[in-house]
Amino acid sequence: MTALLDSLWLGFVGFSPCLAGLALLVVCSWSLRLHPRKVLDIGWRDLMVAFTSFTSFTRRSRDRTTLERKIGECYAPSEASEVLVTLSVRSAFDMLLSALALPKNSEVLFLPGITIPGMVQLVEHHGLQPVGLDPPKPTQMLPPKLAPFVTPRTRILVITHLFGTIHKAGHLIREAKELGILVVEDGAQAFMGSVLPEKRSAACPWPMGFRGHEASDVIFSSFGTIKTLTALGGGIAQVRDAQLRGKMREIAASWPRRSRRQRLLSIIRAALLRILTTPIPYGIVEALITTLGFNFDHLIVSSVRGFGKLEEIRQKPATELLELLLWRLQRQQMAAFKDPSMQSSVSRRCRNANVVISRLEKEGIEFVSKGDGTNSWWLLPILSDDPQGLASEMVARGFDATSTTTQLQRVVTAATSKEQALIPSSGQDSCDCM
Repeated sequence: MTALLDSLWLGFVGFSPCLAGLALLVVCSWSLRLHPRKVLDIGWRDLMVAFTSFTSFTRRSRDRTTLERKIGECYAPSEASEVLVTLSVRSAFDMLLSALALPKNSEVLFLPGITIPGMVQLVEHHGLQPVGLDPPKPTQMLPPKLAPFVTPRTRILVITHLFGTIHKAGHLIREAKELGILVVEDGAQAFMGSVLPEKRSAACPWPMGFRGHEASDVIFSSFGTIKTLTALGGGIAQVRDAQLRGKMREIAASWPRRSRRQRLLSIIRAALLRILTTPIPYGIVEALITTLGFNFDHLIVSSVRGFGKLEEIRQKPATELLELLLWRLQRQQMAAFKDPSMQSSVSRRCRNANVVISRLEKEGIEFVSKGDGTNSWWLLPILSDDPQGLASEMVARGFDATSTTTQLQRVVTAATSKEQALIPSSGQDSCDCM
C-alpha cells in the first residue's frame, strides 16, 4: 500500500507542472476574452446545408429558374413576379442604372447622405452625379420635405434604411412620386423575416417582415456575410415596373456565373469566422494581431468585405448560393422582429440593444437614429466627441467596438472621385457597437 501511495504521489508531482500550465493557460485566455463586435447570423446547421450543396447528391436535380421562383415566393408571396435574385445589392443597383440609361450628369439623391463607397462609385461609373443630404440631426435621419433639395436634374431618390432602422419615409416617397422621381429603397441593413402565421397578432409590428414601402419603385434587400439572415451573399431587388424589370433581367442574363470555387471559399471563410467570433478565441486573435503590429480593424473589415472590382459584381449568383438563400428564407421566422421565444436573432438583438441603451442613457449618452422609425439595431451607433477613445476604452473592458469599420461614409454633392465623394462627417462622430 505504501509503495502504491508513493507511486501516486510521484505521479502527481510529475504531472503538477502540466496542471499548473493548464490553469495558467485558462486564466490567461479568460483575461483576454473579448466580446466580438459582430457575430454572423448563421447557425452550424445552415453552414452544413451550404457545404452539402456541393455534393453530387444535392446537385442531381437543380433548376435555377425554379430556385429563383421559389425565392421570390418566400420573399414576397403576393408579388413574387417582381423579384430579381442577384449576387449582391450593388449588382442590382448596377443593373438598375444600366437599364435606366439616364442622361449624363443626372443626379442621384441619397437620403440620408450616408452609404457605402461602392454605391457612390457605381453612380459615378454611369456618368451620374451623387448628391447626399446630411441628416437634420442624429435622431432624425430624413428631412421633413424633399422639394427643397430637388433640382431639374434629380432623377433617382435612394432612401437608405441605416443601422437596422426602418425610417419613416412614406411622406418623402409620396412627394418624390409627385415630382416624377424614381424611388429606390435600400433595405440592405433593415431586413426582417416574417412571423409564422400562428404567431401573428394585431400587436405584432411587421408580421410579414420588412419589404419596403408599397409606393417605392425598387426595393433592395441584402443577404451578404454580415447581414441579417445571411446566405453568405446574395441580394434581392423587387422591381415594380415590368418593362424596367425585363431590361434588368436581360442585363443579368449576359453576365457570367460566379464560380463554385469562389462560393466554396466564402463558406469556408464564414465557418472560420463562426468559430473565431466567440469571446476567448476572438480576444486571443485580437491580442496576437495587435502584438504583431497589424491593424485589427482592417483585418476584420477585410474578412467580411464583399467585392472590390466592378467585374466582380457583374456576375450571376452561383446555384449553391441560391439553394442556401432559399433554405434561409424558408426559415425566415428566425429573423422576425417580435418573437416571444427569443429564437429570432432580431428579437435577441433588440433585447440586448434595449438593455445597453437603457443603461447608457442614464449616463447622458445619445444613440444615432433612436426613435426614428422601427429599430432592429443591426448596428448600435453611439454618439461621442471622442469615438476612437471610447472604442479603445470598450475594448479594454472586453467589448469590441469601432469608429472606422462599418464602411458607411458621407456622400458629398458634385463628387468626381472616391476621395471627394466619401469623407468623414465633421462635428460629433459615432462609435459603432456591432
